[in-house]
Amino acid sequence: MKYNISKLSLSLVAATAILFTSCKDDDTTETPAPVTSAPETYSFERNGETTVAYSGQEDRIAMLNAIGRELAEVNSGGSVDAQTLKDMFANENGAFSSEGYTKDLKSKCASSADQAFYEEQFDIIANISQAGQTASNGTAGFLAKEGSPQNGYLFDENGVEPRQIILKGLMGSVFYYRTVEDYLGVAITGDDNETIQEGKNYTQMEHHYDEAFGYVGIATDLTNSDTDPKDQTRVNFWGEYIVKRHIADDSYPMPGINEMMLDAFIDGRFAIVQKDYEARDAAIQRVVNMMERVCANNALSYLEDAKDDTDPSVKLHHLSEAIGFMIAMRGHIDGAASEAMFPRLSDQSMVDEALAIIGLNTNLWEVSNTDIDNAISKLEDAFGGNL
Repeated sequence: MKYNISKLSLSLVAATAILFTSCKDDDTTETPAPVTSAPETYSFERNGETTVAYSGQEDRIAMLNAIGRELAEVNSGGSVDAQTLKDMFANENGAFSSEGYTKDLKSKCASSADQAFYEEQFDIIANISQAGQTASNGTAGFLAKEGSPQNGYLFDENGVEPRQIILKGLMGSVFYYRTVEDYLGVAITGDDNETIQEGKNYTQMEHHYDEAFGYVGIATDLTNSDTDPKDQTRVNFWGEYIVKRHIADDSYPMPGINEMMLDAFIDGRFAIVQKDYEARDAAIQRVVNMMERVCANNALSYLEDAKDDTDPSVKLHHLSEAIGFMIAMRGHIDGAASEAMFPRLSDQSMVDEALAIIGLNTNLWEVSNTDIDNAISKLEDAFGGNL
């Protein structure tokens, strides 16, 4: 008698399966199916516990917010102390003892030259605030907004607002730099993604990627319905300016950037979990490109605003914000590793040409709309149509 081996084998397998199923205890827990799609929010778990942690970045964002509030004293004619600001920058001499912060901003700057630059800016703003002068062409001091004598801005002798240089600059030198050059650049290439770190629930690669996300300052469930850039429960610093581009009605809008940014971060983190490094790198490139465009488009928007300003205090303020963002662009330094992996969209030399037209060494009191147009053209040309 001949037997059909294939049919016999299948019959035995089916019978075994039926027998196993009929005897199986109803209380047995089945192994869950593997996750095959990215989550809708920035939320990842292992064994029922979160694997996401970036408290250090949240602390540094809170610290820069505190420095911003301290500096805001000058906007109503008050004064600030340079040593107090330096202590907050380095988290020394009990600057944040009540908050219990163990991190600092100074050590996370892109370079020692950056550290020295911001300490110099603290000296500048403190000295101007304590001199008690009214700002004018060639004279550093406080300049009130038209119709609001108690509110205005503090400017150096060239009309540059140090507060904007400090805050926007540190967004670049710390937050932007650490995001694109460190955690999503040099670090990611050598990170271990196999071993769960001792006492933690994440791999080294997962954690570094999360820290990059933390520096961007957006909610884990940010959507395009988020339209308030000042809602610090949802966005901070870069997050604020991401939302501003999303809702912008100027010449440099980025509608939908809220969800595009969050989705890119989620896709990269999910790819790390899946150990799909090609997908991870594609997502990182999206993040890096969007961050660069957010930075440039905000600078361009402020330059555009300044052309229409009739109040000199507001015009100088907007020009200073533009300068701050152009300085922040240096946070993506295009080092050897990041250039090979995630290159910039823009040519930094042309950004520097824009800064030579409207920058720290420009007398902003004498800047014309033609000068502004020239700076805009240089900054746009730096991107070669990729804005």
